Amino acid sequence: MGFAHSLVVKPDGSTWAWGYNGDGELGNGGTTSSASPVQVTGLTSTVAVSAGFAHSLALKSDGTVWGWGYNGDGELGTGSASVTPVTAPVQAVNLTNAVAVVAGNWHSLALKKDGTVWAWGYNDSGQLGNGTTSTNPTSTPVQVSDLIGIVAIAAGGYHSLALKADGSVWAWGDDTSGQLGNGSTANASRPVRVSGISAATAIAAGGYHSLALANGGLYSWGNDYYGQLGDGGYYDSAMPLRIQAGTSITRIVAGEFQSMAIAGATGGILQWGYNYPNSVAPSTTLTNVMAIAAGGRQSMALEASGQISQWGLTIAKTPVAVPGAPSNISLIASGGFHDLVLQQGSSYPYTTVWAWGFNGDGQLGNGSLLGSATPMTVGWPPTASILAAGRYFSLVGSGISVYGWGDDFRGQLGFLGEPRYATPQIGPIFQFNIRRLAAGGYHAIGVDDGQAIKAWGDDTYGQIGNGTVSSSPSRPVPVTWTVPPAMPAVLGAGLYHSLGAVRSDSYSWGRNADGQLGDGTTTDRSSPVPVQGAPAPALPFQQPTLAAGAYHSLEVDNNTGNLYAWGYNGDGELGNGTTTRALSATQVPGFTAGGPVAAGDFHSVARKTDGTVWAWGANDFGQLGNGTTTRSTTPVQVTGLTNIVQVSAGGVHTVALKSDGTLWQWGAIYNPTAQGVLSIAGVPGQTLNAVAIAGEGSATVSWSPPAACTSVSSYTIASQPPGSTVTVSGSTFSAVATGLTDGTSYRFTVTATNAAGDGPGSAPSNSVVVGRGAYVPVTPTRILDTRSGLGTGRAVPLGEHETMNVPITGQGGLPPTGVSAVVINVTVTNTTAGSYLTVWPAGVPRPTASNLNWTAGKTVPNLVEVAVGVEGKVSIFNALGSTNVIFDVAGYVASPMEPPGVDGRYTPVVPQRVLDTRTGAGGVPVRAVGPGGTVSVRMNGQAGLPQTGVAAVVLNVTVTGPTAPSYLTVYPTGNIQPIVSNLNFVAGQTVPNRVIVKVGNSGSTQVIADIGGWFSDGTNPAATGSRFVGVTPARILDTRDGTGGVHAPIGPGGTIAATVAGVGGVPAMNATVAPSAVVLNVTVTDTTGQSYLTVWPDGATRPNASDL
Repeated sequence: MGFAHSLVVKPDGSTWAWGYNGDGELGNGGTTSSASPVQVTGLTSTVAVSAGFAHSLALKSDGTVWGWGYNGDGELGTGSASVTPVTAPVQAVNLTNAVAVVAGNWHSLALKKDGTVWAWGYNDSGQLGNGTTSTNPTSTPVQVSDLIGIVAIAAGGYHSLALKADGSVWAWGDDTSGQLGNGSTANASRPVRVSGISAATAIAAGGYHSLALANGGLYSWGNDYYGQLGDGGYYDSAMPLRIQAGTSITRIVAGEFQSMAIAGATGGILQWGYNYPNSVAPSTTLTNVMAIAAGGRQSMALEASGQISQWGLTIAKTPVAVPGAPSNISLIASGGFHDLVLQQGSSYPYTTVWAWGFNGDGQLGNGSLLGSATPMTVGWPPTASILAAGRYFSLVGSGISVYGWGDDFRGQLGFLGEPRYATPQIGPIFQFNIRRLAAGGYHAIGVDDGQAIKAWGDDTYGQIGNGTVSSSPSRPVPVTWTVPPAMPAVLGAGLYHSLGAVRSDSYSWGRNADGQLGDGTTTDRSSPVPVQGAPAPALPFQQPTLAAGAYHSLEVDNNTGNLYAWGYNGDGELGNGTTTRALSATQVPGFTAGGPVAAGDFHSVARKTDGTVWAWGANDFGQLGNGTTTRSTTPVQVTGLTNIVQVSAGGVHTVALKSDGTLWQWGAIYNPTAQGVLSIAGVPGQTLNAVAIAGEGSATVSWSPPAACTSVSSYTIASQPPGSTVTVSGSTFSAVATGLTDGTSYRFTVTATNAAGDGPGSAPSNSVVVGRGAYVPVTPTRILDTRSGLGTGRAVPLGEHETMNVPITGQGGLPPTGVSAVVINVTVTNTTAGSYLTVWPAGVPRPTASNLNWTAGKTVPNLVEVAVGVEGKVSIFNALGSTNVIFDVAGYVASPMEPPGVDGRYTPVVPQRVLDTRTGAGGVPVRAVGPGGTVSVRMNGQAGLPQTGVAAVVLNVTVTGPTAPSYLTVYPTGNIQPIVSNLNFVAGQTVPNRVIVKVGNSGSTQVIADIGGWFSDGTNPAATGSRFVGVTPARILDTRDGTGGVHAPIGPGGTIAATVAGVGGVPAMNATVAPSAVVLNVTVTDTTGQSYLTVWPDGATRPNASDL
């Protein structure tokens, strides 16, 4: 969503838009706004869209980027810039292989397939990230400096964010509110790392604030003026704040001054910031929401049904009754996005002020900052006589006092206190009773019965009228007149200019760039000057005869009813049939007003003597009330309204009071109830990134949802050749395909389905051979060392939240094909922080599991068995700090063959101690192994192993009582000692590790160990045992949170029985082929004393052995 327009991609790849279209934002070939969706012209195969303030972007399936709308700063990336509206899509130049695109206010970003980020458009704050700043257009994409490995991007008002694959978040551009999150408020023209964010999974950028999902929580930083950080306050933060949402969050988005999220459990919406609470809170009643978007004043959601709904700023093209409006209304007034009415009473309180609409600045005066679609009582003062509504503030005259509430950032409430007030505060005091009030954009004017005229607030352009210009807010001061007024004055206030009718002349002062002062020039004035050509005011002043819009002015001749206008006319707001501005008052042809006149930002409204209402000018939000969104340069009648006694105009809406006391409104109005806009319940798009990992008679398949449609009810996974079909829910992104034939090669396709039917199937997954693989031991060989660059060519540590893909097949004696899993001794060293390392098959989502855990400064090894993923690689992830990583390969599991051979079969045994240099167990001397020393121990014939046919053994090796830092290497007897390590330790440290090692040619190996099982070598045709089947790592026991059914620490001498069959991808015991053994990564943490842990088969006697 942009500031006032919205974009949607349908499942068929077509793009639809609605809302404001003055710069061609809707892309339908014109500039007429539309309250209902229209199709973007000539754009097909769209997979993603993004809306800037006034431009639109689309990503096509071929990786090209297209844009339309405003291009004055080069934000469309076409190589040129122009303020002429671009009303149909044009392609961004020099940009291919894009996988994501986002739009900021006036700049654009694209993420390419290679993980680089490209930017173009406005660059005043460095938001393009290429090390420069400029206010000149950058119309050709440039690469963001120093960024690689990016997986997601976000664009804010004037800043940008990127998420790396390692979970770190980077930011650049505007930092005036701390939205870069690095503890500073200095702009950055190159990416800087956001502090304190780790393991991030999602990012979002608002106008001046940022959000991230990280470490299982919600973080926010930057501007908090409207509570958009969600921390319960209104104070900016240059450092990320962890926000306690009280519920799981699956998606986040940020609007200009608001934030939104989807609650994971219900699919409901959470919303905070402008017009909403300052803490994370439920918003609409929608559930099963799949996607959300936030714009300037509006919000949007896509439900699982395919229904798109919108709330906040909504469009009414014809008058609708104000719900819950009070009776006995005597006065009405309209601000930027809010309205006031004054209700008369016969007893105390004699008057009551009511307000409704947007309320982010407290302009409703009810003590909150929450918007309301129905009028709410302000409650004070009880004797009001006059109303005025500014852009984001409200004023009431009561006796000699002016009360105000709402935005006071420029002192427009009449006192320089807090930047806003949510309840009425007493402001300027006059000598006599207040007679008139006028409220402009950020200033106000008042006159009392003694003809004293005062003004206060913003004086940037001299709109206070006291002969000066100031960038500082002004306290109430008298307006300086050449001839002091001696008659009651009629007042008007525009965005930055003021009007006054006194004596026999009309005057103006303030901003005059568009001739809105009507003095024949475009020169700003800091004191009143006569309006040229204006009619002489009639007496008595019984009707408001003046009105000021954003940049134009109106006046009614009370003698004749003739209407005059001057100033800006780009939308026809002068009503003279042209769009040419007028520097002096010109008559609206053929129109006779019969009472009040009102001016919105760019439209005008007047009542005729017959009680009808007529409007002209801009109509992008239906503010003319004639059932269209087409502007009109001449007055058109508002549909269905008669007997009107008062009218008022807000920024882009209008309100009218009928003689029967009913209240009507049209244009852009506030509605907090989600309203359906359109349904995109077509078939889903193509499912993405299908990846398979082989199992026994099965395969685990994972995928990503379609890019062009989030409305998915189910996914179907089908094998090729046929053999398995499985269907899972639309919220699931992995499944196990069963019923496959061992030894057969399979690929898999995944198809998304919803109520409209099936989408196209995914591209086929990688090919896998299912079944039980034979384990093949190899001589230990080092294949990765980040200290030297071995394995990847990168001689730097693995950074915080960094992921690396490591080649496995074809390395260290492993064949280039036919490898389904690998056994690696993984070591971390030079660790800088307490952290953990996860190893898993490349191409599948990172599991919630760890293989190594350590504290800062420790060197820790562990044996890891992991299935090999796409391209023959495995992925590694480091959580915190940095660490060097070492891989020493010990063997691999060959792709299954049918019928299976007798080699590589695994036979588990109850753990037994086969070597202990402290006691001499294993037939070795009772002494420690010295520096450079070796010890050999026989394996064949020991602890239940046969005398022959043993290819490798599984050992738990422990060193204890070392006297100096060192390492231990385990290798086959008779072989040359390899340059690898199995255990690393320091003096006094006891370190265990699992080892799988080939048995040497004399049946012994240098080792201190407890044996756990062995692999056959194929020499015995009658060999029994089990084949090896790899799975994606999964956590099956965690005594901290109850995973696995145990939710308490294990005490001294305690035992627990952990279920390993039928969980985490392991077959159940009643499966066709039941598991006989399982490979576990066992971790102990939060230990309270020195101890050891033994793992053994349930039901057997606990052995005299230890694993940790």
